[in-house]
Amino acid sequence: MRNKLCTKGFVLNCVIGIFSILLCFIVSEIYFRFCHIHTDGFGLSLACKHWFKKYYKPLNSFGYRDREWTKDDLKNKSIVLIVGDSLVAGEGIENVSDRFSDILVNKLGAKYAVINVSECGLDTGEEIQHFRNFPYKADLIIWSYYPNDIEGANFKEDYSFSNIDPPKNIDWLVSSSYFVNYIYWKLTKWKIINSKKNYLIWLKEQFDDPSVWKNHKQELEEIYKLCEAQNSKLLVVLFPILSHIPESQAMLVKINKVFNALNVPVLDISKLISDVKKKELVVSDDDPHPSKKLHKIVAENLYPLVIKSLKGDSK
Repeated sequence: MRNKLCTKGFVLNCVIGIFSILLCFIVSEIYFRFCHIHTDGFGLSLACKHWFKKYYKPLNSFGYRDREWTKDDLKNKSIVLIVGDSLVAGEGIENVSDRFSDILVNKLGAKYAVINVSECGLDTGEEIQHFRNFPYKADLIIWSYYPNDIEGANFKEDYSFSNIDPPKNIDWLVSSSYFVNYIYWKLTKWKIINSKKNYLIWLKEQFDDPSVWKNHKQELEEIYKLCEAQNSKLLVVLFPILSHIPESQAMLVKINKVFNALNVPVLDISKLISDVKKKELVVSDDDPHPSKKLHKIVAENLYPLVIKSLKGDSK
């Protein structure tokens, strides 16, 4: 009799344990599927893809996250074109009104048009192509720079995140469960960051490689020449790697020297944020893209530079 009671107790405990695990999994799945809608800096997780589907809009006919622009919209206005990648597009920023481009146009007023020409994942060479293809000329070009923009200057090698895809035996689970997907990419990201040759080390090597740097320097000088050919003024904004601000300084110093030699004004964001807490600078712990607070700081410091650059040009 006693053995039967023990067996029943054991079975009951197992049932309760299994039920508790299933309940925790279901609750976690509901949370990560419907509540945890966040970017991750990599664009690989289901939560990030969900975020892009929900928040990455409006998209105009040029494919940019911006309002539609026509020639009539630009009549009698000083035109400012902001060129860049995900930092300018506002990855992680739910409302476009919180991006520095949109804050800037509100500060400038109705006599100005600020056009956002940006796309996630672009390097400098690709940004140049987007700039070349854009049909409207501008009075001022604001070019956003981030250290990974050098990637396309290495014609021989791309940085590859090896062995990050889920193993085949759990791929179906990672691709269907938001909870499991979050855990998988969280662990994978940690593995990448802590690998012997992580992305930051590879990036430093690109700036130190004479061949890659030569190619990249030519890209930067081409930006200047293109703006000069259009009779457009140029202003460069330098963003540090927000998760590694001290480590990215040497990279930005090299970029700064190139534009200083061309007498191009440069706004170095790292000099504006020394007193700001690191967690306030980024979208989240999972995504090191600029936060709403940083976008506001950028806009406030860009405003006087834009006014100075376009002094006497306001239509």
